Amino acid sequence: MSCTESAPGMSRGRDRRARGVTVTVAAIALALLLSPCARAQTQSEVITKGTDRLIDLQADILADNAGNGAEGSETPDDPDDGGWDFTIALGEPSHSVGASPTNIYGACALGSALGFQRGTNQPRALLGLIDAYQGFVADPTINSGPDAAFLTQLWKITGDETYRDFARDNWYSALNDIGGDPFDPRATAEAIRDSRSGQGIPGIYPWDLSLFVISAIALEKAYRNNEFRPQAVAIANVISEDLVSANPLFDISDPTQNFYDIGLAGIVIALKGTGVLPSMADSTRDLILSRQNVDGSWGFSDNFPTASYQETAYSVVALFLYRNHTPSRDARTAGSTFIATTQLPSGGWDLYMDGSTELTEANGECILAVSLVKPSSTFASEPPLLEPRPHHLPIARPFSLWETGR
Repeated sequence: MSCTESAPGMSRGRDRRARGVTVTVAAIALALLLSPCARAQTQSEVITKGTDRLIDLQADILADNAGNGAEGSETPDDPDDGGWDFTIALGEPSHSVGASPTNIYGACALGSALGFQRGTNQPRALLGLIDAYQGFVADPTINSGPDAAFLTQLWKITGDETYRDFARDNWYSALNDIGGDPFDPRATAEAIRDSRSGQGIPGIYPWDLSLFVISAIALEKAYRNNEFRPQAVAIANVISEDLVSANPLFDISDPTQNFYDIGLAGIVIALKGTGVLPSMADSTRDLILSRQNVDGSWGFSDNFPTASYQETAYSVVALFLYRNHTPSRDARTAGSTFIATTQLPSGGWDLYMDGSTELTEANGECILAVSLVKPSSTFASEPPLLEPRPHHLPIARPFSLWETGR
């Protein structure tokens, strides 16, 4: 849709005015919010706006980086734990008074850390990243999949080995807390797999495990001592063995499963990233390519195929691993551009595109995808040029990742 066209529903508004129905100022403001005709943004602009939004929503520690008042006069009085709320009402300006959940620190911060050099808000962004680290230090239960990857990125940004070594400690703490053995990553992978199966959503477990694979690979690159690569392989093997078993928990042939599309992305990230079962990685990549929507996005499953930001972000990450594969390049560029052109004026993303909810974790994941893959205004092949689109259509989805106890 071009900026000269009306969003669906707006023409009906004009018809109502013709019949004498008054359109309030509030309704007009809401329509403008949900149907922004923004120009296509550069990669740096998307990252900077997205990172600024995450910082606005962070429970800052070291200074009034979030802009909601100095300590003792914050409005609202956030918990000063360096984290984020799971969800907020769209347009909410700051963190709530509740404690930040421990399992989204890495997901929120990793995108900002990776995009640090491509954004233009470095001083404020760096302070936000250090605030997140301070939250880790204060609470040893913060140890989810992408956390070590974020911490190693913070080491790369600053050159301070404190962050790299803390990432290593965090990694082994997570293995111990989840799998019961800090030296057995397979036990952790199996515990997560079995937990998801017990929840009735086995389709999500490859994605869960892929985040740990990302962290293990980041640690291997940080230390280069062959300590962590075997651990990444051990985790990926849990996925590959299930996929080729007689009765797989995640049945890749059933696209109606909840979390099917993000499960596919997790398979590719884990297997391609480690070199485990290359044929399965490639065939799953082709499945991902076949499931992209014409607007560049990916959905949740066959039952809920409409655009979903988390699925789109991780599909972009998965296809990023196929650097020289032309279909993957075109598809990931379209996915990144979909994310960039649907960013809200606030810098965040509307989870359901219905004007109601923002998921801070998804904000970080969208920044991650755009940081890896530069949005483009032209394509050599389909999908076609993407323009900024209105945020007016709800996404039919039974639940999001934050609601599953991850």
